[in-house]
Amino acid sequence: MANAVAHRDYNLTGARVIIKRNPILMKVLSKVKYVEEVGEGWDRIIEEIKNHLLKPKKPKIDDTGLSVLV
Repeated sequence: MANAVAHRDYNLTGARVIIKRNPILMKVLSKVKYVEEVGEGWDRIIEEIKNHLLKPKKPKIDDTGLSVLV
């Protein structure tokens, strides 16, 4: 839930959750100790992929200009 709130672009009506974090929400979530630091989740994902026994492919990242799709 924290990721959905933090990644959502509230400037776009009907926008979906995206990877770009909202700095104001991140500041609030950080102050209440709900998130640790910006980018940490992505680093964890990449590390898990590298260490996974099945050796999955890294996710494809596409910047559409309005959002980032993973």
